[in-house]
Amino acid sequence: MRLRGLLAIGLASTALAGPPSIETFAARPAVEGAAISPDGRYLATIETLAGRGGVILRERVNGQFQGGKSVLGEPEHFRIGWCRFATNTRLLCSFHGMGFNGRVVFAATRLVGVDADGRNMKVLIQNSQVAQGQFQDRILH
Repeated sequence: MRLRGLLAIGLASTALAGPPSIETFAARPAVEGAAISPDGRYLATIETLAGRGGVILRERVNGQFQGGKSVLGEPEHFRIGWCRFATNTRLLCSFHGMGFNGRVVFAATRLVGVDADGRNMKVLIQNSQVAQGQFQDRILH
């Protein structure tokens, strides 16, 4: 009985709110993913600002995550898929997008590493003779 009442209240509030605009409905989430460093010092989140994704890093001070520093942004034709810490201060992020070769369009991924302070950004393996293929963001643990 109680569940039925809660369901009725929920449906009534949805009906009063009306449908969202197409812009709101199709917008990216404000936060798409999060990762905490192994020592718990850093929190990395994939956040959307003006329709583009970026990685924001916060440092824990006195038990609270403070501020927020942008350490990676999305280049044209790529989106950030996920981020994970490789060490306490090194973050790895997957980018996926579409590549073009003449009239052929194909999916591609890249793995990018960056330090917690935003320095030493490096695209790993890209266009390497050792690792061939279009999917270059797979990690074995």
